[in-house]
Amino acid sequence: MEKVGGSGRSASRGVSCFACGILADDTYTNAAGQGRASGYFTSATGDTIYDGDQWPASETPLAFIADVGSNLVHRKRLVRSGVYSQGQRIDSQGEFLRSKDTWFRPVQFSNGPDGCLYIVDMARETIEHPKSIPEPIKSQVDLTSGRELGRIWRVKATDRPIRRDRFDLAKLNTEQLVGQLDHPNGWHRETASQLLVERQDPQAVRACRETVASNQRDLARLYALSVLSAMPNGLDKPTWMRAIEDPAVHVRLWAWVYANRLGEITSELVQEDSDRIQAAMLRELDLEVQMAMAVRSLLLVPKEQDRVAVFAGWLKRKAPGVLACDELRAGIEVAIRGKSAKILWEREDWLSFFGRFPQANPLLDAILFQMHQQGDLVEVLDRWESQDLSPEQSRVATEALGRLSERRILAEGSEAFQRLSQLASKQLVPRMQAALESGRTDRQAEADLGQSDSERSSAIRLLGTLPIAERQEILVRVLSQCASTSIQNEVIESWVPSQPALQQIALKYLDGSNPLIEQSIFKALIRNEQGAKLLLDRLEETSLGTSAGLPTTPAWVWQALRAFPTEGIKKRAQRLSPVSEVSWESVASKYREAWEQPGNAKEGQEHFRKLCASCHRVMDIGIQIGPALDSYRVRPNEAIGLAIAEPSREMDPKYEQQQIRTKDGEVAAGILIRSSQEQITIQTAQNQSLSIERSQIDEWKSSGKSLMPDGLLKELDPSGLNDLIAFLRLVPSE
Repeated sequence: MEKVGGSGRSASRGVSCFACGILADDTYTNAAGQGRASGYFTSATGDTIYDGDQWPASETPLAFIADVGSNLVHRKRLVRSGVYSQGQRIDSQGEFLRSKDTWFRPVQFSNGPDGCLYIVDMARETIEHPKSIPEPIKSQVDLTSGRELGRIWRVKATDRPIRRDRFDLAKLNTEQLVGQLDHPNGWHRETASQLLVERQDPQAVRACRETVASNQRDLARLYALSVLSAMPNGLDKPTWMRAIEDPAVHVRLWAWVYANRLGEITSELVQEDSDRIQAAMLRELDLEVQMAMAVRSLLLVPKEQDRVAVFAGWLKRKAPGVLACDELRAGIEVAIRGKSAKILWEREDWLSFFGRFPQANPLLDAILFQMHQQGDLVEVLDRWESQDLSPEQSRVATEALGRLSERRILAEGSEAFQRLSQLASKQLVPRMQAALESGRTDRQAEADLGQSDSERSSAIRLLGTLPIAERQEILVRVLSQCASTSIQNEVIESWVPSQPALQQIALKYLDGSNPLIEQSIFKALIRNEQGAKLLLDRLEETSLGTSAGLPTTPAWVWQALRAFPTEGIKKRAQRLSPVSEVSWESVASKYREAWEQPGNAKEGQEHFRKLCASCHRVMDIGIQIGPALDSYRVRPNEAIGLAIAEPSREMDPKYEQQQIRTKDGEVAAGILIRSSQEQITIQTAQNQSLSIERSQIDEWKSSGKSLMPDGLLKELDPSGLNDLIAFLRLVPSE
């Protein structure tokens, strides 16, 4: 590696680079792990794929990521997996590039015309945000040091020459630029294609079409296809037809992506080549290409019967990738909107089919949802109620309808909802009555409702469509006499949040008799403004001595109430709450005194079980919701104390508590797991995954607080924290 530009200190003596043939030593700076690999990035930036030709050819693409805070450059090989590529670590004993120079701050990369990789080095002494630096340290650091500096590094293979020609691509004519699309260096291909698009020269159209039809390298055909897609009438039917049958998967993929740019899409074009297009779709095995085909099929396979035949053909291959691919499922769901879903449903016995392939449940849900959108689900429900389904078909139907009910897309009072309620009353109420008979063990009661957790959960959700009076009667019996705690928890969390009458019943069972049931009741009450108000009323009455006492309210409940979206709830909780954030600086001195003695790791383990295991998992103890704690074995005591006292002060943004209120008044809080155009999925502090349809969201905002509750330091005296730290020092590296 060599410095080729910029000003400032030279870091070359402290840099180790595997690609340059320089041996890497074992000591390097890592701010997060204090000299040891911590297993995660502290400040990743500049993701770049190397596509130069100065380095030896690689079988897989190489991705480079800078970690500006840890003075290093990381690399991964990209291996295709389904519709995306997985990054696999290459340098198992170190990093691609690492420096002892703490001013080495890589922030960006670029592929050069010489085929080398270039690194932009910000060359700053301090890159942390001022708010993350404690005041005593901040007063001794010049936060602007290095603002006039900066360096550019070139990374090259030591045993290969560098391209020295410096001709200007902008001076080439159109034919010559098209020729550059076949260049082995990515910079030349990208620059040539950019110039061709900017010029919009009609002469480029003929040359690019010839390139797509030629036997040149795959990348040349791909770049030529991309240029044609950006030219007026550039992508014609013969070229596109060749491209969808190209041997290179990425050429086929982008041919379908660019299908909407065909300048002559007419019913005649589609009809004339319909058989050829469908044959190409049925032959396709690559998931990413299939996804693009599904989305574009509305444009190029307008007949519903033809589209459905292709999708049914893909599914009947029973390929695990096809059945379990969410991205392909989404593409198919787009293509079966309208009456296509019913046509697809009537082609096969899909209940039996999906019963054999549970990984394909999202596809089953998508078909049912689209039929519901068109009003065709009522007919299916009538058929299921009147037919004698096999036990396996019944299980699949129950689970699918349970998931549909959980999404709350069937409006109460609608014809489909009424049919669902009738189905539940006829087929599921007798099973619930059997589960509640006296003398049943927990396993017998659970077996009455279903043979699997998913079937029992779905049955309970479907029973939630019964009239409220029936649900009240069942809830009382479930809470007072059911032998199975899991059934009790499921009923509480499924039925109670949105029904004031059921919330009143559940509140009566917060009596300190069953901690597991109480946790479910707490969760259900704070999911809704009305429930939160009822809980605060009871807490206030208890504090005034005017009602029977409540069990100890967990810290996470107070955390959720103090950050509630409704201002009135939030203020009442802040007034009543017995816990609050403690400034670390205000109490640190007495904790530092305890650190002078060795801690008791065994006692620390018990503190971990009590206070931390609900969100963290180490050495087979606890639940993994929050960040991994393996780096805590080397973190300073001060950092650990600060993290416990003020969990929101330096939190990772991905663990910030999100608050979502739905249009029906339900409130959910947790960390964001997934976000798509269709739904938001969060994970709560109780390790519960909640998916909420975007169309049902009334308000979504970040709380500014960590999911880790405040006030935990009040549960740890100086000796206790010292013991906890001693235990964390034993945590092995992940």
